[in-house]
Amino acid sequence: MREGAIASIAPVADRDLPRPLSARRSGETMRAGLLVAPAVLYLIVLFVVPIGYMLALSVTDPTASLANYRRLFTVPLYLAVLFNTFKLAFIVTLACLALGYPLAYVMARRNDWIATLFLVAVGMSFWTGFIVRTYAWLVILGRRGPISAFYAFAGLGPPPQLLFTSA
Repeated sequence: MREGAIASIAPVADRDLPRPLSARRSGETMRAGLLVAPAVLYLIVLFVVPIGYMLALSVTDPTASLANYRRLFTVPLYLAVLFNTFKLAFIVTLACLALGYPLAYVMARRNDWIATLFLVAVGMSFWTGFIVRTYAWLVILGRRGPISAFYAFAGLGPPPQLLFTSA
């Protein structure tokens, strides 16, 4: 009888037990690391390496010294450009804070057409790059654009119709 009671509380086979928490975490960590690895590699190759190279050049070109930084902070033209850059960055930051926080507050607190209108206005600001690119393509591919000028210059005949075609 005692053997039956002990057998009933004895651990079941290993395959029926859940994996230990540490084993699950290490597998999930490995999976998450593999998912993030391409983005991290992309950032390292296209951001960290070029900035590191520029920083290394700034202290080693033409010789290893801080002469470039000394010149940056002593030449009046460089100081004026640096001052104007930081002044403009400060003004733009204040303007974004002054406009953005009240707008975000209203959008978060209201649930009517005003919040929707503000959301559409904010979303439309992201369209400007697309619109500028579209008009640039209209100029490039237009009748008097550089492609048509190249056709005329090279003597290739009349330029092809590149805009407003169905093909």
